[in-house]
Amino acid sequence: MMVCICTGGIGGRILADGEGRRPDIASDDIEVDASGTWLYFAVPAGPLKRIGVADLLDMALTDDQLAQKVEIVAEIPSIGGTCMDTRGNIYLADAENSQITVLSPSGKRATLVQDHRLISPDALFIDRNRRLYVPCPQLQKLAFLNDGRNEVQAPFLVFSIPLPDSLDGIPLGTGVEG
Repeated sequence: MMVCICTGGIGGRILADGEGRRPDIASDDIEVDASGTWLYFAVPAGPLKRIGVADLLDMALTDDQLAQKVEIVAEIPSIGGTCMDTRGNIYLADAENSQITVLSPSGKRATLVQDHRLISPDALFIDRNRRLYVPCPQLQKLAFLNDGRNEVQAPFLVFSIPLPDSLDGIPLGTGVEG
């Protein structure tokens, strides 16, 4: 798990408490592709990076040698969560723009859904029926991220989105299991 300074909320708003302090946020934006070849990771403000799983398991490599094997995949907006499908697409919960973006292995991007109710989207996953689930816990509205004001309101939403076969020419896969 990585810890970073939280950067942007909806519309790029700086997330801070009532005294202007920007909190440290624990980040778990990590994915392993379906073949087990690559580990992808990012702090919420990016960039998205990857490293070979075989390299991580090679006990002969030093930390400096491992660092040299890390690749930058893409610059990304402030994200709340990720998931990956069997075709290598990474789904990014774009917290600044209230949308879910698909990033293909070739680097092409497409917006799957944009909705003002996607507040702090996080913990994305794809089920066996090819539905993307997106919990929206409204973290950006908690006092420690919202200038000291708690503006969280029920209901707490979990979006369920059926995945099309493709999106703007990007073939979409199923959920990665195992």
